[in-house]
Amino acid sequence: MNFNFNASLATANLAKAYAIRNNKAFSMISIKTMIHNVFLLQRFIALSGIRPNKNLNDKLVKGLIEFATIAA
Repeated sequence: MNFNFNASLATANLAKAYAIRNNKAFSMISIKTMIHNVFLLQRFIALSGIRPNKNLNDKLVKGLIEFATIAA
């Protein structure tokens, strides 16, 4: 039980640090949404078999990752 509690607190602290570093308002649901979007994007790319050009698609990928997050 202690491990689960400590893991939860560590996750919240990492999410807050990410928000502060990127000058964004802290919202745990936004962090969760971004992590989910990253997972889906990686999954789509892996299943499609296409090798994307990261330099060309940086702005588009950032937009997809931040899709549906709370803008404050």
